[in-house]
Amino acid sequence: MPNIYPFIILILGILILTVVLRHRRIQDRQRLYQKWKQEGDYALQINLLFQSEDVEGFIAQGVPWGEYLTEAEDIAETVFTAGKQNDAHYILKVLIQVWRQSFELDSDQMALRAVALQKLAKDIAEIEQRA
Repeated sequence: MPNIYPFIILILGILILTVVLRHRRIQDRQRLYQKWKQEGDYALQINLLFQSEDVEGFIAQGVPWGEYLTEAEDIAETVFTAGKQNDAHYILKVLIQVWRQSFELDSDQMALRAVALQKLAKDIAEIEQRA
């Protein structure tokens, strides 16, 4: 009979490490969220919109919380630092450009996402109007 104790110990070690790392990631996300919330960060608000719309289906697949964060930061930087009133049409152009580049999508793939991106552009414009 083979000695399975080393294998069991290895599996338990991996499980413990996974739990510890996941807990740290959750704590890091919570700290980051609190920082953004206190600063009124537009990227956070946009990221939350992206998560709820989940255009690419990443959140539904269990991908980490910040999956859309880079895109949210790019859009927040472009839209909210422009120094002018941006309407949903302009925001949609920015959103399409960022989305196409970030996810390397062609025209047909972008067409499949058109309705969701239009909704996001409208929602982002509402954030700016409240600002």
